[in-house]
Amino acid sequence: MGKFLDSVLDRVFAVIGALIFSQAPAFIQQYIQRLAGSAYELKLQAAQINQIATNAGLSVAEYIDRFKASNDQLFQAQGDMVTAILERHAALSQSLTSLENSTWMTRPFTFAAHFNSDLFYGTLKHFTPAVNVTIEGIAWAFIGLLFGYFLYNTLKQAVLGVWGAAKKCLQKKKSHIRQ
Repeated sequence: MGKFLDSVLDRVFAVIGALIFSQAPAFIQQYIQRLAGSAYELKLQAAQINQIATNAGLSVAEYIDRFKASNDQLFQAQGDMVTAILERHAALSQSLTSLENSTWMTRPFTFAAHFNSDLFYGTLKHFTPAVNVTIEGIAWAFIGLLFGYFLYNTLKQAVLGVWGAAKKCLQKKKSHIRQ
């Protein structure tokens, strides 16, 4: 029974690992879509800021400086907000470009390097699992299969080690009681 259970569990862990890892490409794709939407909206806002500054005969930096130089804290906060919009637009645009230019092999590392928690949790909240039959999806499923298999074997060895140590401890205790 033990060998049968062991062979079933290692396969179950391998399949679960494959299923979970196979979702990575779909998750990253949905993350990229969310990132692209955010970057596009910020691009529209940046263009509007630029247009307002141009209409006033100012550069964007001069426009922001006008807000920040004001004695009114409300106007200073507006300058900070405009700066934050422009900085976020630049950061998200850079992340999007990097992810779009990455290969399927480098994409997970690029994703990690340009990680944005707001976008990550938004994507996770609305994530829809997908069956990905591309080379990327198959490769990730295979990596997950190996991960699940090795995770099971690592956990099994840990449990057997603890079980063996506990068994020895109990045997020593029994032998001391008999004496």
